[in-house]
Parts: sequence; structure tokens; C-alpha cells
Amino acid sequence: MEVKDYSEFLTAAQLKIEEQAWKESAPYSSLWYAGAVNTYLLEHPECHSVLEFGCGTGLVPLHLPMAVQYVGVDKNKLCVERARAKNDHSRTFLWSDIRVCPYMSASIVCAFAFLKHFQLHEWNTVFRIFIEAAPVAIFTLPMTDAPRSVEDNTKPFTHVTISHTRLNGQLELHNRVIESARYSKKTQETIFVCKKRDHRS
Repeated sequence: MEVKDYSEFLTAAQLKIEEQAWKESAPYSSLWYAGAVNTYLLEHPECHSVLEFGCGTGLVPLHLPMAVQYVGVDKNKLCVERARAKNDHSRTFLWSDIRVCPYMSASIVCAFAFLKHFQLHEWNTVFRIFIEAAPVAIFTLPMTDAPRSVEDNTKPFTHVTISHTRLNGQLELHNRVIESARYSKKTQETIFVCKKRDHRS
């Protein structure tokens, strides 16, 4: 089976199916994703900007305060077009690939159901680009207690499960510490809040 980049898997027909599923899924319907960002914003009012990689069709920013500067990035052009259509014009959406997009920064960088869609040979590089974009990072990952990360070759798109060893090693490498980690049985993913070591916010 040919394994595609997830953005390439999302054809117009497939995106219509996936977007409906996203709208009905627990993380979006219960505002688990946006709620994690909003909780941090409420506790740290000095944070004024959010950068989201893998923004999809723009469901998360619909539930963020309008006072917060938001930029969403996605490699799929159809996702970006839909995100722009459903959000306020003050929200910025960029059609770009995290692997090659220009450097951007914010108070908070987030990625939900995104970092699991990169092959292991490039995962560390993608994670570095992501984690270095802000002093605070909020993201989800499917995790394994096994010593090695795993690629799921049964799906038509890239899907990986990351080992605690790999994640902890990358966080240490980039001078980050985990502030909180919550596991969801519904999504079988953990949502992490990490910050740069010695960051005061």
C-alpha cells in the first residue's frame, strides 16, 4: 500500500467526509483542543498570539478569543480555503508545509492530531520546527510505552505512535519541560502543555 502524506490524502471528496467527522468528534465537539489553549490563555493573559500548525479547516480558532492574534498553517490548500471562509477576516491562514515554511513565532504554538502524520525519519526535524516557534507548546500525540516509536503501515496515510523515550529526548534537546499531560481514552492521544525551561509565563 502506498502511504501518502496526510495532506495529499485529503482530496476534495475525502475532506468533505473528514471535516464532518472532525465536527462530530470528541476533541472538537467538546472543545478539548481549543479549551486547552483557552485555559492557558486565561491563566497567562500576557500571551497574545497563537500559531497553529495543521490547522485543517479552521475549527479551533472559531473558539478562541478574538483579541488573540491567530495564524493557522496547513499544507492542504482546500483546508486553508475552508478555514478562511468560516473564520473572521482578522484570522490569518497560510497555505504552507511546516517542513519548508518561513520561520514564524508566537506566544503559543499548537498542533492537534498533526504531529502523528510524519514519518519517523523526519519526525525529529518537524518537531524541532514546531517546538521552537514559541516558548509554550500545546499538542497531542498518540504515545507508546515501548522503547521505540512505531509507524502504522495499515493506513493509507502516514500515522505514527511516539515513544516516551523519543519525546522526552526531543524536549530535553530543545530545552523544554512538560507542564501538564492529559490522556483521552476517546482519542487515545495525550495532550501536552510544554514550555521552555525557565520561561516565566
